[in-house]
Amino acid sequence: AQERQPVEKHEQADAAEASASASEPKPVPDQSSQEATLQAYFDRMSILLLEEGLDGAPEGTKGDREVRTLARARTLAALEGLDPTHKRQIIQFLVDANLVQNAPGEEPVISLIGADLEGVDLTYSAPDDAQPYASVPVLDLSSADLTYADLSGANLSGIVMLGTRLVGADLGGANLNGTVLNDANLSGANLSGVTGKSAEQLEGQSSSLKGAIMPDGSKYEEWLKGEGSGAED
Repeated sequence: AQERQPVEKHEQADAAEASASASEPKPVPDQSSQEATLQAYFDRMSILLLEEGLDGAPEGTKGDREVRTLARARTLAALEGLDPTHKRQIIQFLVDANLVQNAPGEEPVISLIGADLEGVDLTYSAPDDAQPYASVPVLDLSSADLTYADLSGANLSGIVMLGTRLVGADLGGANLNGTVLNDANLSGANLSGVTGKSAEQLEGQSSSLKGAIMPDGSKYEEWLKGEGSGAED
């Protein structure tokens, strides 16, 4: 028993240190390091696109799978280490390069399963010198795979997400005002506290809400029962 005392003391000290670090506020990301991370990501992705055939290698070949896996790993790592402003730039790049949308019957070049997009603002911000009544570019994430992605607190207002896979995604507190979710799969998604869409609108647009947490915090199946009882009264 005496031999275990030093070990137990170390364990207690480690636990106390972990508890203290967990309560400390997260440090503000250094902008220069954020820019460096973003630029390094773009440089590596350019090589994969231009030299390794990321978006043009024969589908199903070993090289194609390896390159896509590497691109996905780099994308997820970069997103996890960046703030919302820089995350947006990565998503814009992926959409513009047509790397996250998929054609019917095909997988996207880069899957965003489990991507960290917490707090990201994907709406269009017009420059100061923008002409009034100019057409506004809309970010199109149709058919993207955002299964288990963290989109909590994200601003998705006006974004097109036709047929997007959002199974198990965390959309808690997200802004869905004007978001096009027709045929989007929201099975198991957390929709608690979302703004811009009612539960009825979510049900009418999405292909599935099975197991989802609705805006009021109830499970979809429970919400359905409430809707049924309300209709009978």
